Amino acid sequence: MATLISGAELARALALAPPPLLFECRNTFVGDDEAQAGYAAGHIPSAAFLEGGVSLAEPDAPFGNTRPTNAAALGASLGGLGIRSADDLIVLYGRGPSEGESLGARVASGMMWATRCWWVLRSWGFTRVAILDGGVDRWVADGRAVVTGSQAHPPTTFDTSSLTNSAEMAASKDDVLARVAAIESGDDSVVLLDSLPTSSYEGTGPTTAGRRAGHITGAVSLPYGTLFEADTGLFKQQAELRRAFADVGITQGVPILAY
Repeated sequence: MATLISGAELARALALAPPPLLFECRNTFVGDDEAQAGYAAGHIPSAAFLEGGVSLAEPDAPFGNTRPTNAAALGASLGGLGIRSADDLIVLYGRGPSEGESLGARVASGMMWATRCWWVLRSWGFTRVAILDGGVDRWVADGRAVVTGSQAHPPTTFDTSSLTNSAEMAASKDDVLARVAAIESGDDSVVLLDSLPTSSYEGTGPTTAGRRAGHITGAVSLPYGTLFEADTGLFKQQAELRRAFADVGITQGVPILAY
C-alpha cells in the first residue's frame, strides 16, 4: 500500500479480509473532550480513536509529543491499540475543526496529527502504514458513510522484536544547535524548516504548549497548511509541491530538519 491513499482505495481495502487497522488520530493539544466528541459524532467505519500525544509519546517527558524511546513501553501501548507487530497494515487519518474554515484548512488541521503518528510509527520500523489523503473531512465530502459511537480494536500482545529504532529520524537539541551554527556560517547544504503557520513563524500569533513566539534562528518558513488544495482538501499535485519546497531552498537530496 502506498504512503498516501485515496478514499476509494481505503474503501476497497476495508472490504478485504483482513482489513487494515484504521485509526482516527488526534492530539492532546486539541483537548480530550473535543477530540473524543468529534470522533464519536461520526467516524469512518471500523476506525478506532488514537490519541497520539498519549499512546505514541514518551511517558512523563518534560515536553508534550516527545517521540517514545522505550521499546517495551511503546510495545505495551501498541498492543493496547490492537496492533500485533510492526508488519501490520495500518491506515491513519485526521479530522479538522467542524466549521469556520475551508475544506483544505480543516484537512490540514487534522492531517498534522495523522502525519505525526505516521512519523512515530515509521521511526520504529513500521513500513506498512498509510495516511488517508483528505482525512475524514474529504471522506464525508465525497458522500461516504460514517458511524457514530466509539469502537476499539481488540487488545493484543505486541511483538517488540519487530521494532527497529530509527532514532536518526528525530533530532536532539544538539542537532538543532549544530544546524543553526552551520546555517549561520553560510552552509546552504542543510535546511531548517519551520512548518508552522506564518503567524507563529513571525511571532505575531498566539502560541501553544509553552512555545515562545517566533522561529528558530536560520529556519525557513513553509506552513503545512499551504500544502493542501483549498477546495478539495487533498495534497497538492507533486509539481506544485516541488515548486513550493524549491522556493525555500529544498530540493531532492537536501538534508532537512523540520519542526
